Amino acid sequence: MDVVFYDKRPMNKIVRVLIIFFLTFVISLLEACIVHERTIIGVSLHMAEISQYNDGSEYYRHLNCKYLEDNMCFAIRRKNKSIKNAAIHINNSFFINECNAAVRPGIRYVNDLLETSYKLYFDKAIIYNEDTIFANTNLLEKLSYKIGKEYPDTDYIVFQKGIINEIEFETLTFKAFFSCLTSDGKELTASTNVVIVKDE
Repeated sequence: MDVVFYDKRPMNKIVRVLIIFFLTFVISLLEACIVHERTIIGVSLHMAEISQYNDGSEYYRHLNCKYLEDNMCFAIRRKNKSIKNAAIHINNSFFINECNAAVRPGIRYVNDLLETSYKLYFDKAIIYNEDTIFANTNLLEKLSYKIGKEYPDTDYIVFQKGIINEIEFETLTFKAFFSCLTSDGKELTASTNVVIVKDE
């Protein structure tokens, strides 16, 4: 009887590929499950613009925004740092869908900004609806606005559409200031130069 020898090399290649695929999957899974703790240490303030997706929903952009025209929108970006010697947690939310504490997979802020403490004010007076809003007055107590979110680190203060053309500015270049509190008691401040472009 003839003895038939089978070439096992193709099978070995398949096994190696499967092992590599499995290890890659496990590493990705672990990265998704590990949560690194970070703390917010500051904020920055930026002019921002409102754009729309094809379906009409809004999104906001602050990169390379050089002036405000028609709409008045500001971005607040969180500055954060890793916590030294912080424990690395395994995020059970990957398996049991409890993702409340994590801002995004891999990062958890141990503190956050308190929206109820937000203040935004200009160093120049403005007139809106024939009422003078003096310099250093919190605009969030005087004007209608909403808060937009861009996870993990940016909030947007968005005033009602077209408000710039309803405001009489003392000057079209001035400074804006922002302040807030964090959930662990820090007071954070930021400022930015503002340039207004109004329709003629």
